[in-house]
Amino acid sequence: MPDPVGFVAKPFDERAGYLFVGYGNGANNAGIAWFLTDVFPGLAQAGHKFTIAGKVQVPEDFCKHELVDCVGAVDDARLNALAASARAAINPALESAGVATKTLRMLSYSTPVVSTEYDGTFQEGRTSPTGAVCRVRDADCFSTHLLELLGDGELWGRASQSAQPFVRRHFGVGPFNAALADAAGRAKAGRERAVLVGTAAKDGESMAGQNWHIANLLSKLDYLELHLMEDAKPAILGVVVHGGSQPLPPTGWQASLVIVQSWPPKIGDPVLSQYCGPGCRVAMILPWEFGHLPLIWVPPLVENFDEVWAPSEANRRIHVDSGIPGHQTRRVPCGIDCAALGAPAKWTPSFEKARKKDMLARQLAEVSLDDTSKLVEVAEKAKVLRFVFSGGLLPRKGLDVIVQAWKEVLCNNKDVHLTIHTSYELGYGPLEIRAMTDDMWNCHNTEWIRGHWMPAEEHRKMLQEADIYITAARSEGFGLPVVEAMALGKLVIAPVALAELKSPPSASADFFGKQTGIPVESFLSICKKPPCNERGDSICVFPPCDGLTCQCEELVGHATWFEPRMESMKEALKPFESGMPAESTDFDLKRGSAAEVARLFCWDGRLVDTYDMIIKDFLKSRSNRNWNRFVPQTSDTPQVRHRLTYTELAERPSEDMMFNDELILGYEAGTQAYLQGDGNFVVTDRKTGDVMRASGTFKECPCKLRLIRCKLALFDKMDQEYWSQQAEDCKPRYKVFVVELNKFGIFILKAGDARSTVQNVDVLWVDVSLAPSVDAVAG
Repeated sequence: MPDPVGFVAKPFDERAGYLFVGYGNGANNAGIAWFLTDVFPGLAQAGHKFTIAGKVQVPEDFCKHELVDCVGAVDDARLNALAASARAAINPALESAGVATKTLRMLSYSTPVVSTEYDGTFQEGRTSPTGAVCRVRDADCFSTHLLELLGDGELWGRASQSAQPFVRRHFGVGPFNAALADAAGRAKAGRERAVLVGTAAKDGESMAGQNWHIANLLSKLDYLELHLMEDAKPAILGVVVHGGSQPLPPTGWQASLVIVQSWPPKIGDPVLSQYCGPGCRVAMILPWEFGHLPLIWVPPLVENFDEVWAPSEANRRIHVDSGIPGHQTRRVPCGIDCAALGAPAKWTPSFEKARKKDMLARQLAEVSLDDTSKLVEVAEKAKVLRFVFSGGLLPRKGLDVIVQAWKEVLCNNKDVHLTIHTSYELGYGPLEIRAMTDDMWNCHNTEWIRGHWMPAEEHRKMLQEADIYITAARSEGFGLPVVEAMALGKLVIAPVALAELKSPPSASADFFGKQTGIPVESFLSICKKPPCNERGDSICVFPPCDGLTCQCEELVGHATWFEPRMESMKEALKPFESGMPAESTDFDLKRGSAAEVARLFCWDGRLVDTYDMIIKDFLKSRSNRNWNRFVPQTSDTPQVRHRLTYTELAERPSEDMMFNDELILGYEAGTQAYLQGDGNFVVTDRKTGDVMRASGTFKECPCKLRLIRCKLALFDKMDQEYWSQQAEDCKPRYKVFVVELNKFGIFILKAGDARSTVQNVDVLWVDVSLAPSVDAVAG
């Protein structure tokens, strides 16, 4: 970081264009993808040059644009020169990430920055010297401020002159020393007490393993005193255990921070109300893979948790789309044990050659020197290109796609071999499993290790000995096996939905793409295979389970996932019809980049700083939540600020159907209200369909919906396409509106054409406002 003291800034006339700087992590990739799609096209018309520096992922088509200069990774000297020569810089942050170094660097060179409210540089009362802090995804705000800074020399001068004083005032030596003294004082007074709720086992299943590593990491933060509500396996030095084999905390014992991660989610866990004192902060780590959360989860999540943490940006969007306010969500990535994996500090082709040589030597050492035929067999097998998949035998994991593609492209090919390892099973029927078994049996270059929970060491060995990791997962909360394979320098074939493909990004888009592997195109679709029901509006994965059948829960909206394109999967396999291509430089570059990206998720590496920053940021704002209002998961009582009777609603003039946040509809649980295309307003019983009240006082209202702080999600031909647009753009063909209040006070609006029934609608909208802090409804 340059010292702004004594630096003479270049004037407006000696500068040109605007700049973005960023490493290729998920947050930067998502931010620049949004900017290029939603903001850049408008700015390009003004002719201003846009420079992009760093390893951030940018689609090739944009880099070829005459006004875009993708300079890639640069050293400090070049970066400082770029900062000093640009008229403005951007930081289109889509998620909270603390103080942005890139923003401070730009301001240090008197370069104004247009940023978002998630840029921690301008939080905690620090006002941007440029005044250009936009709401997240506010394209108009970005365009307006950038055009003003790029074209108005007088306005730019005022912003530029304010930049360096801002840096000195808030981030100079004086403020740093003061903050350090404050931190030392708090440390002397005692550490913050933190509680982690959930099973923690280092070599346990996915969630238990993540909890153990989170606990181990948090135990090393010197400002936390960590407590667990279950035994850790193995025990973690310095961590206090309550519950399990140890006594519970005494009466009056209170914590400053509670983190919960368990399955099923402990949304109503008594720890929240028993051990959280005034100011206690509570977070739920909630991976979810199916487009929308269960209805019964959302009210208690919003009411009882200060934040809901998601392992990926796609997962965080699921939370927001389900009704959890954006400011209560945060992306907190999963991690991998790089040391236990044996992941190299830096992957190179020579490392791979040494690995294969060592593996062959070990295998030959197990064969007698007199057994010539066996020695030859081992040596020949070592030349075979080995593919591997590991995961549950679930439709969500897409094993059927892998088997079908392998059958059509690489079946009986002696140069390649596929190992499939599956543990738990749920969703595939007996006929589907039999078909996959037959296909693999008929291909003599496959192996299926089924129904076997591998010990951690055995699983790591399987990954280490593979050349290519392949998956066809339709949905993931994060994708740990992919990141583990990347860390080991394996070539990865995996589905990914990217913004440039006009699809909402999937979880793997945070770390996987063309630069780090072989992406298989996938598209958003409604999940109608188990564990989803046939309508795609419920998920059946909840205990108790009876064989292959589990309890179901209705979702806030459609259950969605990303369907891999079969042709794309087959194209991904074709380069290996003769084993690894002789000229594999491109694949080597992908493997090296993948290993570098994966190291961002090592528990003993960058994740320490990531979690440190997240926890500190989370603790800054103390909650004043009243735990006497704790909302259990099974609440049946809608809580609304205003309640209208059916008669009052029916008698309101049609122009009053445009509601704002001061007028909230309130129906009794179990009813539906219809505003039909013929103008009739009808209230019915949800179960029987019996009409409870009808009125003809409303005029036909085909499309007059005003959504406040919400979007209308249009689902049309969901097996092929998905898009979102504002309510004003909805098509006039939608004539029938259904406003449904479920038993938790969530308003659901459905619309179809005049011929459709309630069960056959082609548009679904969910009001994300929840009681008692309802912000908006639609009328």
